[in-house]
Amino acid sequence: MDHRPPDRTFGQGGQAAGGWPLRAQTLLMLVYLVGMLDRSIVTVLLQPIKQEFHLTDTQLGFISGMAFSLSYGLAAVPMGMLADRFSRRNMLALLVLIWSSLTFASGLVSGFLLLCVARLGVGFAEAGQPPTVMSLVGDIFAPRRRATAISLIYLGLPVGALCGYLVAGKIAAVYGWRVAIMGAGTPGIVLAIAIVLFLREPARGGLDERLASTSAGIGFAEGVRHLLGNRALMHTLAAAGLASVIASAMSVWLPSLIMRRFDVGIGVAGPALAVSMGVFGIVGALLGGPIADWIGRGSLSRMASVTAGMILALLPLSLICFAAPSMTISVIFNGLFNLLLPGYLSGLHALVIGMTVPRARGFVISLLAVMLTLFGYGLGSQFIGMLSDVFAARGYANSLLLALLVSTVTIVWAVAHLLRARSLLISRGPAAIVAAAVA
Repeated sequence: MDHRPPDRTFGQGGQAAGGWPLRAQTLLMLVYLVGMLDRSIVTVLLQPIKQEFHLTDTQLGFISGMAFSLSYGLAAVPMGMLADRFSRRNMLALLVLIWSSLTFASGLVSGFLLLCVARLGVGFAEAGQPPTVMSLVGDIFAPRRRATAISLIYLGLPVGALCGYLVAGKIAAVYGWRVAIMGAGTPGIVLAIAIVLFLREPARGGLDERLASTSAGIGFAEGVRHLLGNRALMHTLAAAGLASVIASAMSVWLPSLIMRRFDVGIGVAGPALAVSMGVFGIVGALLGGPIADWIGRGSLSRMASVTAGMILALLPLSLICFAAPSMTISVIFNGLFNLLLPGYLSGLHALVIGMTVPRARGFVISLLAVMLTLFGYGLGSQFIGMLSDVFAARGYANSLLLALLVSTVTIVWAVAHLLRARSLLISRGPAAIVAAAVA
């Protein structure tokens, strides 16, 4: 636990002397970068791993999603409660060190079982990333700037994907998948040290005077009451989980789909997807949050509207990407998909932060992380792998393509939940919703 007094130099705009918010934002962006790199590296390398260990698509779905997400889902809520009680800075540094070391160790495994164990460990450690990072964001940046701040932190996702698909893909093509995955785990070890040296612990709740707050974190029972008393928040969490199914399907299964449909190797598919995911994702991260803040103007109901619009736009983009007649068209629409991804994710996080009292943010953000990761990245990816095997057993030549097309129905479902949350925010008002939740 950090015994130094928390930093209290933040104003209403979330600014402080010496460029501290910018430094904090940069470090938190790098956390998401190494997290994305460590999370996605296995998906980039699915085909060579499949060939070496002779795995089915169901097994690939497990190591690429479910193994990570299962431990992530189990650990997320306890991690969130710890983030509400202890130094988020120290906790984040330790977690980055653990998951990066385990990613490095994944390159040394001798078989499927040990790789699963390593991915379980990575998922356990990464479960603490969202509650610590987003709780810090809530105390560094004021409400009108949060979507922008979160979007810029999410800049780490496309950059991490760019490194994973471009650099790791090239390394794997020359030196093998084991060297690539060990290289992916190395940067986080250095970052963990930088977090301890350069990141501060801000005071909790200083930028949300309208929300009742105390420095003490909530207990599990109180957290559940807070959630159950906030129907708009529950609909937002449901929307996040459903939207993440298609987002994880795009990142986990698209490389394998392209390699199978167009008969190309990882040395071709990796760089192409790196450009589409990385470059378009970077532009999306730079524009998505500011656009959401500009349209939202500090209103949660307006933020729900713009987020729902971004998610709905993913439907035609994903359908064309999966069913494209050429690799070029698939890569282009994958880029357009990733252009919207940071914007809707920053909108979801801004909504959840705005509907939650500061002392409960670690707990609630951990639930959001569970929905994004366990439901989407884990169960969603696993379901697609299993569905692909079912279609293949029935003689369908493009079994993975069919499974991915079926998964797009979750987009419409997600939008319906988010529009319901918007309706509740308009009819009752955000302050009344939060007050009822904590009553």
